[in-house]
Amino acid sequence: MLRPALAAACRAALAALVLAAAALAAVLGAILWDMHQARRAWRATGSGASFSRDGDVCRTADPAMVAQSFPCRKPPLEFRVFVIGSSQAMGTPYVHQDLNAAADLFFRMPNEGGLSTWLREYLQRLMPRKSVRVINAAKGAGDFGVSVETMREVVESGQADIVLVLEGNNERPSGDIAGPGIQGIVDGIGRRLRKRLDDLARLAESGRLPTYILTVPNNLRAWMPQTDGPRAEVSARIALAGRGIRWTQGRRRPDDPLDWFLLGCTWEAARDFPAARKAFLRAKDLDRSFFRMRSSWNDEIRRTRGRQTRVIDMERILFGYAKDGIPGSDLFLDYCHLTLTGNRLVAFEVAKRLQADLDLGGGPLALEDAPLSPFLSGQQRRLRRLYLAKKAKWLVSRLLSARTPVDAVNFGEQAELYARHADMLAKQVKLARQSPR
Repeated sequence: MLRPALAAACRAALAALVLAAAALAAVLGAILWDMHQARRAWRATGSGASFSRDGDVCRTADPAMVAQSFPCRKPPLEFRVFVIGSSQAMGTPYVHQDLNAAADLFFRMPNEGGLSTWLREYLQRLMPRKSVRVINAAKGAGDFGVSVETMREVVESGQADIVLVLEGNNERPSGDIAGPGIQGIVDGIGRRLRKRLDDLARLAESGRLPTYILTVPNNLRAWMPQTDGPRAEVSARIALAGRGIRWTQGRRRPDDPLDWFLLGCTWEAARDFPAARKAFLRAKDLDRSFFRMRSSWNDEIRRTRGRQTRVIDMERILFGYAKDGIPGSDLFLDYCHLTLTGNRLVAFEVAKRLQADLDLGGGPLALEDAPLSPFLSGQQRRLRRLYLAKKAKWLVSRLLSARTPVDAVNFGEQAELYARHADMLAKQVKLARQSPR
C-alpha cells in the first residue's frame, strides 16, 4: 500500500511543480510581451527619440529605458551626468525598464542600486554646493549603435556636463558580418565597433562634452562558455573537470572555449591565479555565444582618442577588487550584470577619476561615502522578493530553456546564487527584528 501512495504523492508533487513553472513562465511571458508591444507602439510614432518634451519637463520615451523626468533646461547650480549603455549600465536586475505596467507590477522594486544610484551619492559628497543629477539613459538590450544615437540626442540638448558610456555586451553578428569562422565574426564586429567608437568621439567633440568610455568587465570564473559538439560529449567533458593540470592541458584544443574554461578551473584549484585568469579570458574570447565583451573589443575602447573622450579601464580596475583577481559571483550575478557591491565599486572608481580630472576637491573619497547599509535596510524585503523571483526564473529556464549542457550548468548556478542572496537578506531581516530599538 505504501508504494502506490508514495508514487501518487510524487506524481502530485511533480504536477504541482510543472504547474508552478508554467505559471511563472506565463507571467514572464506577459511581461516580455507587454514590453514588446510598448516598444512597437513607440516605434510606430516615428520619432524614435530617447526623450520627449512636455513644456519645460523632459521625460524618457523609449520603453527600453528607466522612467525618469527632469527639467529640460539645467538649473544654474545643477551638475548633470548622463549614463549611456545597455542593461549593465542601467543596473539590471536592481534597476529595470519600467515603462510598462506588467514589469512594474511584477518586480515592485525601488529601481535603485545601479551605477547611477551610487555615482550620484559620490558626486554629491564631492560637490556639496551643487545639485547632482545622474540621468540613467541606458537602454536594455541596446548595442553600441543605439548608444551612439542616444549620445547624439544628449549632445543636441546641450544640457549635460559629463557623459559616461558602459556598453559592449550586446554586440551581435549581423547580415553584413560573416566568417570565416568565429574569429572572422569577432573581427568583423570589432571593425563595426571601431567605427561607432569614432562616431561617439566625434559627437563628444562637436558638443564639447567630456565623455568617459568604460572598458567592459565580465564574469570570468562563474560563467561557462558555449562550445560546439554533441550534447553527450559536452556533458562528459564538464563532468571530467578538475582532473589535474597535466590531464587538462594534454586534452586542451586551442580553439575550444570549454577546454580553456576547464583549464582555468584547474589552474584555480592549483592556486595559480594569474594562469587561471588568462585561461578564463581566453575561454570568454572563444565563447560561441555573444553575451560578453571580447578582449579585442575592449582593446578598441582603450585605443579610442578624442579631445573630449577619455577611457576608464574598468575591466582591469575590477581585476584588482575581485577575489584572486578573477571576477566571479563576488561581483556579478550572471554573465555581465553586477551585484550591488559591483555597481558601487564601478561608481566609486568613476567618481575618483572625475574628482581628479575635474579638480573637484572634497578631499580623499572613500568607498563608504556611498554606504550600502541604508539601501539594504530600507529595501530588504523587496530585494529578497527580487532574488526569489530571479531564482525561480533561472530554475524555469533550466527546466524549459536549457538548449545545451552549458546552459544547464549556468542556469543552475545562477538559481543557487540568487537563493544565497535571498537567504542572506532573510537573516538580516531576522536580526533586525531581534535587535533592540
